[in-house]
Amino acid sequence: MFNDSLKPLLQLFARLAWYNIGYIDWESWLAQDYTKEAAEACQYLAMLRPESIVSPIVDKLLLSIDNLIEAHRFTSLMHCLKRMTRQLVRQTSSYFQGQTYILPLLMSVLPGIDLNDIEKTSMTLDFFDAIFMLISCVDCSSAVHTRNDLNEDSYEAIAKAIQNLLRSLLNIYPMNYRLTREKLDEPFIDFLPIRIWGQNADFDQIQVQYHIPNVDEIDFACDFVNTFIYSELMFLKENFLKVSKDERLRSLTVISSLAIGCFRIVSRIESKEVPNLTLFRNEIIGERDNPCALIINQIELQIEEFELNNFRILTEIDKQIELKLFDLSINRYSEGCLYILFGNNHCFLPTKHSWTMMNKLWPLIVRRSYSKKISIERLIQDLKKQIEKQFVTIALIDNTNQTSEHAAIALWRPLEPNEIEIGIKIREKRHQTNIQSYNHLIDTLCSLLNDETSTWGQKKMAMSFLCLLLQKHVSIPSSCIETCLNFLIHDNIELRKHAVKAIAAFCRLQKLPRIYVEKSLDEILKFNDQLQPGDRDDNLWITYNNYKLPELQTEWEETCFLDKRHHGYYQWRKLIKYPINKRERYNSDRMPKHVSIIFDRFLDKNFIVKLTKVIIFDEREIEFNKLRFLMYKGLFRNFGMAFVNNFIEQLYLLIREKIQEKYEGSHRAASEIIAGIIRGSKYWTLEMLDELWQKLTPFLTEVSNNLNQESYLHWGSCFRYCLNDTDPRRMCRPINFIYKLIDQHSTAYTFNEASRWYLVQSLRVLQWRIPSIWCSIHEYAKELLDHSSKWIRERIAVILAMSFGLDLKLFDGKSARHPNTDQFSERIRERLRQAIDIYESKPLVNISGSSVELDVEARQALNLIET
Repeated sequence: MFNDSLKPLLQLFARLAWYNIGYIDWESWLAQDYTKEAAEACQYLAMLRPESIVSPIVDKLLLSIDNLIEAHRFTSLMHCLKRMTRQLVRQTSSYFQGQTYILPLLMSVLPGIDLNDIEKTSMTLDFFDAIFMLISCVDCSSAVHTRNDLNEDSYEAIAKAIQNLLRSLLNIYPMNYRLTREKLDEPFIDFLPIRIWGQNADFDQIQVQYHIPNVDEIDFACDFVNTFIYSELMFLKENFLKVSKDERLRSLTVISSLAIGCFRIVSRIESKEVPNLTLFRNEIIGERDNPCALIINQIELQIEEFELNNFRILTEIDKQIELKLFDLSINRYSEGCLYILFGNNHCFLPTKHSWTMMNKLWPLIVRRSYSKKISIERLIQDLKKQIEKQFVTIALIDNTNQTSEHAAIALWRPLEPNEIEIGIKIREKRHQTNIQSYNHLIDTLCSLLNDETSTWGQKKMAMSFLCLLLQKHVSIPSSCIETCLNFLIHDNIELRKHAVKAIAAFCRLQKLPRIYVEKSLDEILKFNDQLQPGDRDDNLWITYNNYKLPELQTEWEETCFLDKRHHGYYQWRKLIKYPINKRERYNSDRMPKHVSIIFDRFLDKNFIVKLTKVIIFDEREIEFNKLRFLMYKGLFRNFGMAFVNNFIEQLYLLIREKIQEKYEGSHRAASEIIAGIIRGSKYWTLEMLDELWQKLTPFLTEVSNNLNQESYLHWGSCFRYCLNDTDPRRMCRPINFIYKLIDQHSTAYTFNEASRWYLVQSLRVLQWRIPSIWCSIHEYAKELLDHSSKWIRERIAVILAMSFGLDLKLFDGKSARHPNTDQFSERIRERLRQAIDIYESKPLVNISGSSVELDVEARQALNLIET
């Protein structure tokens, strides 16, 4: 025995040994000197910790057998494994899995007997010699008749074999899946089999041969079942409380496999049928024009379906058995109830379309989410993940329209007036029940969140469920909104994340409707006789193209803005539907209570200060957070400029943060807020936008002048999110700001200039709709290909590649407004030729006496060549 304190050290040595053996590119001299020592080390480690060293080396050996390029790995691993054969074949209390490797190893290393490699052959034979000196080659297959100490894998394999045996004897199934029915022994001049590979088969000409159980097979199956099932049942009856759980599980597994295998021939017990209250409909999917094997598979499925249908009728005895099984499953262990909730792939109770059931189950799952037992805790977490994965918002109110009513009449018959009245009452009662269950569920989850005795884990689950339930058909209780606002500044990161998601959802549910206008194409376009994709005269008006803002608010509101990038690129719809550039916003004089809760909270400066502080310290958040961006976007969309001054004050504090630990988090938080402000201002008036950008321009200028390695990625994401899926004419102010960045020359260091070019890359989300901007950027960028900074040259190369991304050769269209790749190639070829001539004719360094000078022209030529 060795001291337990040495276990971690031994595990470390074992891991280092098996990880490195066979993966070092051994030189011949190195292998001779160190393979012996490595094998000896592995031998000693295997004696102490066989479970940590034997299995990994065997696995690596099996991987190296077919490696023809590096055969030395096989030899090195075999040398190590030969020294561990005793630990491989022994059964000890700590390691007994090694014996399972013996037969696979003996078969796998046979290719090591290679007459072209004497060393490899010798090592393989030495391994065989070492193994056979330690084991006795005796046929043990008859031991199953006298030994009952089967392990879990053994009895599960036997149970599977029992099922397969009984199914092969008692089931009806197709016997021949052969591709063709033609005689394959005919001369090739008459029939060539490769001609029919993958061909479809004639459904009516297939002569399927079925296996139908005969008397002998049925008798054998009955004798087989009688021989084993009664002995197992008697064993359980007499020794149920005496044997271990593993032994009971073994016996029940064998009984289950016997029962499943023979159920096809067991007649149903006569009993009263349970009334069928649901409508079943079976549909067979698939065309008859399929290959032969697939057709036979479909036939087999139909046979299986027919057999299952015959056993589908639920009788009173079936019902009693299922209820008894249910009682047994939850009698002694609470885990049984959790497994029942999991159900199977076809039935998952927690997401069943029943608000009444969800109202009962979800709070219980939250309350039960804390357990000292690891297995129960794991089950509950898996249950939570499954709910989040499978839950789809269920309608609280089911409305029908005339189209659905006409379809129902055509499918069945017109309803009588009294039937319609009864149906309306049933529907109204169901709606009322759904709403009551929904509100009660929301209130219960909120009470659990506000309960001081609830653990953080329970609150996380409750918040997760709460976010799933939000919908627009029923107003959200005020208590729920207040709870989520409180958790927005909670100490726990996960709770804050769920709260952000909830507030973003509230803002979306509370947004005021837009006013849409529908116009025909002739009303918008003066000409539309071109159908080819790409740049056309009729889609020039929706591009930026040196766009100038209108001076009057009425002109701004009447402008047809189309946000989606695909509008007009390929063709136009006959009717164009778009929202007018005007949207109502909440104000303090006209605001519902559930809206004023959010308004009052964000109007509080102290709340915003706390919010920005906790966001900075979200250690797990290393990237721009889209959920927070959506929350800010919703706030500024719904409430206009109400919060701008409060946020601007905090924004300056964030970007001027000097503490290194807070710096990156501060810029991330500031970039998310700015993106939300810009995107939320999409429908603001011209006056509001002018006032906003008077505040944002100096702020963003300060940001751009101080960009560094820790902040530039966040600000690039900021502009990318606020410009995505927007009409560039509507976003002309941020576009102009980004465009002006290329004219600024850094006074600090070149990385700042490279970072500003990274911000310019965010314009790529606008694609083909800013051609004049791309042309201007292209003209400016191509002159910087010989810049002295490698960072800037790399960024310029990316920008130029983006500008050429829309120079497409379409089938029937063209791309004429963007920088031309061919023209640039000609120009850059000429510049490269000149640069090569300069570099070859002038020395890069001029040495004059004691001074050394760098030739600027030669350096620029080299920079261009490197780029």
